[in-house]
Amino acid sequence: MAKSIAEDFDPSGLSSAGPPIFVRKVSRRRHWRGEDGMTLDERIHHAAAEVFTNDDGRVSVFKVENADDFYRVAIGLNSGRGSLKEQLEILGITPGDIEASGLALEQTPGDTDCLHANARHYDIIHDDAAIERLVRRLVDQGRLDHRYKKQMERAAQSALAIGCRATESTLPQCQCEI
Repeated sequence: MAKSIAEDFDPSGLSSAGPPIFVRKVSRRRHWRGEDGMTLDERIHHAAAEVFTNDDGRVSVFKVENADDFYRVAIGLNSGRGSLKEQLEILGITPGDIEASGLALEQTPGDTDCLHANARHYDIIHDDAAIERLVRRLVDQGRLDHRYKKQMERAAQSALAIGCRATESTLPQCQCEI
């Protein structure tokens, strides 16, 4: 029996703390999980650099509270790629993780093609030391990235059905605009 969108994109699977969860796309699984032979400190430094660091001291995340938010954020994250159905690696971060690491959040407009995802966009304002504290906390808790591959097909179909701007929908408006 095929799973529903609600089962495919249940955000409680990203963290035992449950929603709300902030999600961050991981470009490659090895960026989060590290390479064979790395020490713990090497893995933390590597993951901080590959998953969270950028030049302007801000890292993009999306707040998800339910399956609807989550699948639409996933579509938004894929909207700048070759296909909405491409595989995604997602890392879940709780508000407690962010707070305990001394990081700040600021809600900012997202730049995906999905209006719903954009409304759920935040920046983590950071310095390198705080990001390494966050990564160490997540690694110490055994937090892993999650792969969404088959689920993206259903997500793309659902987004098309509601007229999401990230799709090639011919509906006059997205459900977000109604």
